[in-house]
Amino acid sequence: MSPIQRRFRNVINRIGEAFTVGGNARLGIFSIISPPVAEQYIQVTTLASLGRPMRAVYVPFDDVTATGNSVSYSGLTLTVEQALDLRHCGEAVARLLILA
Repeated sequence: MSPIQRRFRNVINRIGEAFTVGGNARLGIFSIISPPVAEQYIQVTTLASLGRPMRAVYVPFDDVTATGNSVSYSGLTLTVEQALDLRHCGEAVARLLILA
């Protein structure tokens, strides 16, 4: 694990919120995102049919959550609409999950 991957993981461990995927406990940093921001990650035609509010979640680089997985968070059941690796100098340092 590189120093920047370790930093991201430490931040997520410190301030992340608990959620589950397939019965497995995970941690992530959650935020609500607006439709214009979500358009950067999801096709406009798909976006129109999704529930609101949508959420973005930052998780560690080695998190295996994939597009289509079901996420339980704060009493809600959400679907992963997009899962992206966030890279720095070609190295995955975190993952971004878009939930609806």
